[in-house]
Amino acid sequence: MGGVRHRRPVSRRVRARSPHPCPVPHQGDGIIRRFGALIVTALALSAAPAGASPDWQHQWQKWLPPVWQRLARCETGMNWQHRTRDYQGAFGFYRGSWDAFRYRGYPTEAYLATPWQQYRVALRIHARYGFTGWGCYRHAWVRNG
Repeated sequence: MGGVRHRRPVSRRVRARSPHPCPVPHQGDGIIRRFGALIVTALALSAAPAGASPDWQHQWQKWLPPVWQRLARCETGMNWQHRTRDYQGAFGFYRGSWDAFRYRGYPTEAYLATPWQQYRVALRIHARYGFTGWGCYRHAWVRNG
């Protein structure tokens, strides 16, 4: 009975580390949630409004939805150039999140991006995590989903 014992291989699923530290686990992945985020992202990615001035990206008061204004106000006091060791931009992007979600050609630092660019990246994060990607989402009267 001194034979070699064969072990069954142990399956070790390694969970990919999230590019954004999300304190609340992702809840639900329903079809409305997925397609709703896709529609919002598609609308936000459209070109500049017809007849818009060259400085339209900085005129966030005209195009930034109120829910995002509340979130940015809660995160950084609506400071588009906000910069700390770990968080940047009006939405308080974690550096790793900005790197993971920013579009090609965007600045490598969130605080150097225009408000429109920051908003587009925020929509990408929102499409993946909902508002749970931000620590202030509960305090800014934001509903997740």
